[in-house]
Amino acid sequence: MKHLEFRRRLLVGRDAELQHGSFDDADHRASFSKMESELLKKDEEPVGILSVMMTGVTLFSYCMDVASSAVLCYWLFDVGRWWWWMTLGPLLTSLLIVNAFSMRWYIHDAQEDKDHLLDATPAHWVMRGAFHLVLLGPVIRYAELFLYGLHTCDKKDPKRHQYRLMFLQEDRDVCLLTLVGSFVKSAPQLVLQMYILVQNRIPLNMHTVNAQAVNLVAALVELSLAQSAYHRARRRATPFKQNMTKIGTAIQFFSHCCVIASRVMALASFASVFGHWIFIFCAIHWCLMTSWLIFLRTSFCVSSTGHPRPIEEFIFNIVIGVIYVFCFVNVKEEPTR
Repeated sequence: MKHLEFRRRLLVGRDAELQHGSFDDADHRASFSKMESELLKKDEEPVGILSVMMTGVTLFSYCMDVASSAVLCYWLFDVGRWWWWMTLGPLLTSLLIVNAFSMRWYIHDAQEDKDHLLDATPAHWVMRGAFHLVLLGPVIRYAELFLYGLHTCDKKDPKRHQYRLMFLQEDRDVCLLTLVGSFVKSAPQLVLQMYILVQNRIPLNMHTVNAQAVNLVAALVELSLAQSAYHRARRRATPFKQNMTKIGTAIQFFSHCCVIASRVMALASFASVFGHWIFIFCAIHWCLMTSWLIFLRTSFCVSSTGHPRPIEEFIFNIVIGVIYVFCFVNVKEEPTR
C-alpha cells in the first residue's frame, strides 16, 4: 500500500509539473501541447542508458554497412565486370535520398517554430549543412540524438522535458530515414551479392568473396535493426500506445531477420533462373505498393499543424514502395489483418 501511495503521489507531482511547464524560471517556461504532455506522462522511464547505447550501436552498424559496400565496390571493380556499378548505384542513390529528405525536414522544423525545439545556433546549422553536403546527414542526426538522450538521462537538467520531446522526434525521424536508406541501399545489394555467389561461373578471388560475406551479414543486420528500431520509435512517439519492451524489440529483430533473409534468397533464386525478368517483377510490385500507399493517404511529410505537402508525400511514397518489395512495413498505427 505504501508503494502504491508513493507511486500515486509521484504521478500527481509529475502531472502538475507538466501542466505548469518544464522550467522553474517563468521567463523560460515551456508550453507543451496536449499530445506532447501525454507523451511525457507515459508510465515508463523516458530514456534509459540502454537506449542511448543502442543509438551508438545503430550508428556503428550504419557506418559499417556503408564502409563494407564501398570496399565491395572496389573488389568488384577489380573483377572487371559491371557488378560494381549495380553495387555503387544503390549506395549513392540511398545517400542522396536520405540526405535530401533529412535536410528538408530540418528546414521544415525550423520554419514551423515548434515550442519544444531549442533554437539551433548558426554554427550548428553550418555543421548540419557540411555533413549533408558530404552525404553524412544521418551521422549528425545520430550525434544529436545521442546528446539529447544524455540530457534526458540527467534528471537535474531543467530542460529535460524539452530534450525528451526532441529525443522522441529525432528518434522517429532518424529511424525512418535509416529505414529508407538501408532498404534502398542494402536490400538490392543483398539480392545482387546472393545472386553473384549462386552463379558459380562468375570468377571471384578470395578477397571479393570475403568482402561479399561481410557485406551480406552487415546488410542483413542493418535491415533488421532498422525495421525493429523504426517500429519501436514509432510506438514510443505515439501518445496512447504502450512502448515496446526490450524483449519485444529483440523478437522483432530476429523475426525481421528471418523474413528479409528468406525474401532475399527467393529473389536471388528467381534471378538465377529467369535472369532479367526479376527487374520486371520487382517494378510491377513496386508500382502496385506505391499506388496502395497513395490510397492509404500516408502522413510522412505533413507539417506539425496537419498541413499536407502532397508533392513531398508522393515522392516519399515512391521511395517507401521499394521497401515492400522485400518486406512489409506498417506505415500506419492500425491493425494489419
